[in-house]
Amino acid sequence: MFEEVNRYFAVWVSKNQEAIDGLKQIAANIQQIGRGFAEALTQLSLQFQETLKRSDHVAQLGWTFPAEMSLADLAELSKLSNPADADAYVLHWFEGNDPQLEAMEQRLTRNPRLASFKTLLSAML
Repeated sequence: MFEEVNRYFAVWVSKNQEAIDGLKQIAANIQQIGRGFAEALTQLSLQFQETLKRSDHVAQLGWTFPAEMSLADLAELSKLSNPADADAYVLHWFEGNDPQLEAMEQRLTRNPRLASFKTLLSAML
Protein backbone atom coordinates (compact mmCIF):
# COMPACT_ATOMS: atom_id res chain seq x y z
CA MET A 1 0.00 0.00 0.00
CA PHE A 2 2.77 2.44 0.94
CA GLU A 3 4.54 1.75 -2.36
CA GLU A 4 1.35 2.43 -4.30
CA VAL A 5 0.83 5.79 -2.54
CA ASN A 6 4.48 6.64 -3.09
CA ARG A 7 4.25 5.77 -6.81
CA TYR A 8 1.02 7.80 -7.17
CA PHE A 9 2.63 10.76 -5.43
CA ALA A 10 5.73 10.56 -7.67
CA VAL A 11 3.54 10.55 -10.79
CA TRP A 12 1.51 13.49 -9.46
CA VAL A 13 4.68 15.47 -8.69
CA SER A 14 6.05 14.71 -12.14
CA LYS A 15 2.86 15.87 -13.86
CA ASN A 16 2.63 19.02 -11.73
CA GLN A 17 6.31 19.96 -11.55
CA GLU A 18 5.79 23.18 -13.48
CA ALA A 19 3.03 24.32 -11.11
CA ILE A 20 5.13 23.30 -8.09
CA ASP A 21 8.08 25.32 -9.41
CA GLY A 22 5.75 28.27 -9.96
CA LEU A 23 4.52 28.06 -6.36
CA LYS A 24 8.12 27.90 -5.13
CA GLN A 25 8.87 31.08 -7.11
CA ILE A 26 5.79 32.80 -5.71
CA ALA A 27 6.85 31.83 -2.17
CA ALA A 28 10.37 33.18 -2.82
CA ASN A 29 8.88 36.44 -4.15
CA ILE A 30 6.64 36.78 -1.11
CA GLN A 31 9.64 36.28 1.17
CA GLN A 32 11.59 38.94 -0.72
CA ILE A 33 8.67 41.37 -0.52
CA GLY A 34 8.32 40.61 3.19
CA ARG A 35 11.99 41.35 3.79
CA GLY A 36 11.70 44.62 1.86
CA PHE A 37 8.60 45.54 3.84
CA ALA A 38 10.34 44.75 7.13
CA GLU A 39 13.35 46.88 6.14
CA ALA A 40 11.10 49.77 5.10
CA LEU A 41 9.13 49.48 8.34
CA THR A 42 12.37 49.53 10.35
CA GLN A 43 13.52 52.69 8.55
CA LEU A 44 10.12 54.29 9.04
CA SER A 45 10.22 53.45 12.74
CA LEU A 46 13.69 54.97 13.11
CA GLN A 47 12.56 58.10 11.28
CA PHE A 48 9.50 58.36 13.53
CA GLN A 49 11.64 57.95 16.66
CA GLU A 50 13.94 60.72 15.48
CA THR A 51 10.95 62.93 14.72
CA LEU A 52 9.50 62.36 18.19
CA LYS A 53 12.87 63.22 19.75
CA ARG A 54 12.63 66.57 18.02
CA SER A 55 9.12 67.33 19.30
CA ASP A 56 10.60 69.66 21.94
CA HIS A 57 12.36 71.51 19.15
CA VAL A 58 9.07 71.86 17.27
CA ALA A 59 7.41 73.12 20.46
CA GLN A 60 10.15 75.76 20.78
CA LEU A 61 9.22 76.84 17.26
CA GLY A 62 5.69 77.40 18.58
CA TRP A 63 3.96 74.30 17.21
CA THR A 64 2.81 70.85 18.21
CA PHE A 65 2.30 67.96 15.83
CA PRO A 66 -1.29 67.97 14.52
CA ALA A 67 -2.71 64.45 14.97
CA GLU A 68 -3.69 64.25 11.30
CA MET A 69 -0.25 65.18 10.00
CA SER A 70 1.53 62.42 8.07
CA LEU A 71 4.86 61.05 9.21
CA ALA A 72 6.55 62.64 6.22
CA ASP A 73 5.13 66.05 7.15
CA LEU A 74 6.05 65.55 10.81
CA ALA A 75 9.60 64.67 9.83
CA GLU A 76 9.83 67.71 7.57
CA LEU A 77 8.49 70.03 10.27
CA SER A 78 10.88 68.63 12.85
CA LYS A 79 13.85 69.43 10.56
CA LEU A 80 13.03 73.14 10.35
CA SER A 81 15.05 75.45 12.56
CA ASN A 82 13.61 78.86 11.74
CA PRO A 83 10.28 79.73 13.46
CA ALA A 84 9.09 81.62 10.38
CA ASP A 85 9.76 78.57 8.21
CA ALA A 86 7.87 76.37 10.68
CA ASP A 87 4.96 78.83 10.69
CA ALA A 88 4.84 78.86 6.90
CA TYR A 89 5.05 75.07 6.72
CA VAL A 90 2.26 74.44 9.23
CA LEU A 91 0.01 77.14 7.78
CA HIS A 92 0.54 75.72 4.29
CA TRP A 93 -0.25 72.26 5.66
CA PHE A 94 -3.48 73.50 7.28
CA GLU A 95 -4.49 75.36 4.13
CA GLY A 96 -4.09 72.17 2.13
CA ASN A 97 -5.78 69.87 4.64
CA ASP A 98 -8.42 72.08 6.28
CA PRO A 99 -8.69 75.26 4.17
CA GLN A 100 -11.49 76.84 6.21
CA LEU A 101 -10.10 75.43 9.49
CA GLU A 102 -13.51 73.82 10.03
CA ALA A 103 -12.07 70.56 11.39
CA MET A 104 -9.93 72.52 13.84
CA GLU A 105 -12.95 74.56 14.91
CA GLN A 106 -14.96 71.38 15.53
CA ARG A 107 -12.13 69.83 17.56
CA LEU A 108 -11.87 72.94 19.72
CA THR A 109 -15.59 73.25 20.37
CA ARG A 110 -15.90 69.53 21.24
CA ASN A 111 -12.95 69.57 23.64
CA PRO A 112 -14.34 69.27 27.20
CA ARG A 113 -11.30 71.08 28.61
CA LEU A 114 -12.32 74.17 26.67
CA ALA A 115 -16.00 74.06 27.72
CA SER A 116 -15.59 77.08 30.01
CA PHE A 117 -14.36 79.07 26.98
CA LYS A 118 -17.32 78.09 24.76
CA THR A 119 -18.76 81.64 24.62
CA LEU A 120 -15.39 83.11 23.76
CA LEU A 121 -14.65 80.41 21.19
CA SER A 122 -18.05 80.89 19.54
CA ALA A 123 -17.39 84.62 19.22
CA MET A 124 -13.92 84.04 17.80
CA LEU A 125 -14.83 81.22 15.47
